[in-house]
Amino acid sequence: MDILPPTPAPAARSTGVGTGPRFDLPPFLERLGIDYKQDRHNDADRYRLEYCPFNEEHGFGEAAIFQLDNGALSFDCKHNSCADKTWHDVRALDPQPRTAGADPAKAFAGKPDLPPGASEQPTGEVVMQEATPVAAPLEEVRHAVNTLCADAGAIFAPGIIAALQIIKRTDRAEFARLRRAVKESRAVQMSEFDRACWSRSEEEEIGDKSIFTEDAPWPEPVNGAELLTDIATAIGRFVIANKETIDSAALWAVFTWLLDEVQVAPIANITAPEKRCGKTVMLSVLGKLAYRPMQVADIATAALFRSIELWSPALLIDEVDAFLNDNEEARGIINAGFTRDSAFVVRCVGDDHTPTKFNVWGAKALCGISKIADTLADRSIPLRLRRKKPGESAERLRHSDPALWADLRQRVARWAEDNAATVAAARPAIIEGLNDRANDCWEPLLAIAEAAGGGWPLRARHAAVALHGLEEETPTIGAELLADIRDVFDRLGGLAIFGETLLGELIREEERPWATWNRGTAMRRNQLAKKLSEYGITSGQVRIGAATKKGFRRDQFVEAWERYAAPVPPS
Repeated sequence: MDILPPTPAPAARSTGVGTGPRFDLPPFLERLGIDYKQDRHNDADRYRLEYCPFNEEHGFGEAAIFQLDNGALSFDCKHNSCADKTWHDVRALDPQPRTAGADPAKAFAGKPDLPPGASEQPTGEVVMQEATPVAAPLEEVRHAVNTLCADAGAIFAPGIIAALQIIKRTDRAEFARLRRAVKESRAVQMSEFDRACWSRSEEEEIGDKSIFTEDAPWPEPVNGAELLTDIATAIGRFVIANKETIDSAALWAVFTWLLDEVQVAPIANITAPEKRCGKTVMLSVLGKLAYRPMQVADIATAALFRSIELWSPALLIDEVDAFLNDNEEARGIINAGFTRDSAFVVRCVGDDHTPTKFNVWGAKALCGISKIADTLADRSIPLRLRRKKPGESAERLRHSDPALWADLRQRVARWAEDNAATVAAARPAIIEGLNDRANDCWEPLLAIAEAAGGGWPLRARHAAVALHGLEEETPTIGAELLADIRDVFDRLGGLAIFGETLLGELIREEERPWATWNRGTAMRRNQLAKKLSEYGITSGQVRIGAATKKGFRRDQFVEAWERYAAPVPPS
């Protein structure tokens, strides 16, 4: 039974396909150094690439080259940033130059009939032009839908897809009926169908909604040190904070323009001990300086990762206390965007719930009073503000001259353009005294400071030490236990200790947690053993004097003390 009202089958249309020689793709991809997997897809040989030749962050399967049976070639990448890339652009990447002026007549015997919309190249390859396919009549579309069970590929023919895209724009009711019929046939995955019906004009409409303004770079080269100083001065006019916080905010704002050149995206964590300290003002200032700022007070989790994937904005989230409260999924998305390599989340989309990978790499600033989750704080540059005291003043941001921010943004755009390669190649020395994660956070900011020169390399390092030095790392309960065991060994001396003796020494100190470990009662031996086993430390038979019992040797703890326990303060 037909799904749609029956229509006569359309007459077979001539494809005009010739028999010219096919371009040999495998050696070409080998020359590019791109691995691939080959399969058949919609009557074409599909080469699913290990990564996109124009952006290595677009991973396996997100970019593909298609070769029809007639030899025609086309390229497709699922990301909007590659929407304008064609097979011609891919072909131009070949490190082996083509023979100029080759005679097509000598490339093969006889001139082949080329498929519609294709052109002949000097190498003999047939390349599809970017001309829009001719839309099929509605009756052909209906026939393709009606015969899906017999020919699932018919619905993906270029003319049918072109017609569906037109119907989707001009007759939503008819498109809804067609889509329902396709879904009920269960012959194709709806995510594939919907993606095929997503026209380039729709991508451009969504991708260019003018929610961002692209700033023309400053017409002349820009001095980086002067630029950072001017940005810091501008920030200091509107917020009350110490010099190190303002310097860090200036560096972070410039970092948003160089996101493609760095491997770590530190979060700007704007916080203060009380209300009315200017947190939202600081967030707005960053919004006036950052590249593609997207300032929100609330955003649905699905919209969060889709916005990052679509626009790669600098996401500025106000009232983060309410937004992230008990929202593990949103917290995970923000955490995932810290390093480029791990900046992906997988979500099920479409009627078929197809697992789809979303890129969440991007700059993010959070603003709130409450302490954010440790996982977020660990990935953050802390920008601590303070309430102004009598005698201190700050200008009203809403009264600021728009030309101030426009000039700064244009200067940043030019400096970032001129210094992108320098920042990408920078490998700043780590800052002694900062933990590994804090050094990771500061790596892109230090790279920017070093590229800017002047006094900024030193200013950036001072800021890092000042801001993170204010944060004394709270030891975990396990680290506290290790430190207390070290104290017991130091106090009693000896190279070994019985388990019962160790536990007795630990619970003797009433102010320590071991004395009240079990809701007011002391820790038990099995609990001590379980906690120490997390560090690879297990009890065994030890001999002390004439006695042999279960216990521990001092050398079992040495590595754990060095790795996890706070160093012993100098005497």
